[in-house]
Amino acid sequence: MPVPALLLPSHVFTDLKAQTRRKCLMEIAECVSQQASGLDPTVLGRALCRKEVLRTSAMGQGVAILDLQSARVKGPLFFMAVLDHKVDFKAPDGEGVDLVAFVLSPHEDGPVHLQRIAALSRMMRDQGLCQSIREARDPDAIRLLLMSPEQRLFAA
Repeated sequence: MPVPALLLPSHVFTDLKAQTRRKCLMEIAECVSQQASGLDPTVLGRALCRKEVLRTSAMGQGVAILDLQSARVKGPLFFMAVLDHKVDFKAPDGEGVDLVAFVLSPHEDGPVHLQRIAALSRMMRDQGLCQSIREARDPDAIRLLLMSPEQRLFAA
């Protein structure tokens, strides 16, 4: 299943207010845990922060891609966060991040999890798409932007 097909309107978080990378990750963890039962926001936030210390999730051009695997999820989940300002994620290009995509997969997904990240990375390199997401600010509009034309036909 394509990553955007996993995106529910309730999985789009807009206008996040965190001022630092750590607070942003914790805020995203809180939002995700409200949508995915069985996930503790503190545990999830700490896992994201630990991973961020090892390597930045920022890919440049204002975009970061988070990913985790967990035994607590039964199927893949995709989330998109639009920040209300740029946050320093130590991106390779030095630009702050205002779009954060997050793929959360079951532990057993292994290589499929990596394929989801690769697909998401390819999609988020499209600066026209990213700019449209920034301008949309509405979860339903953002969800539609991330869908393929075929998926849009059945989204209504």
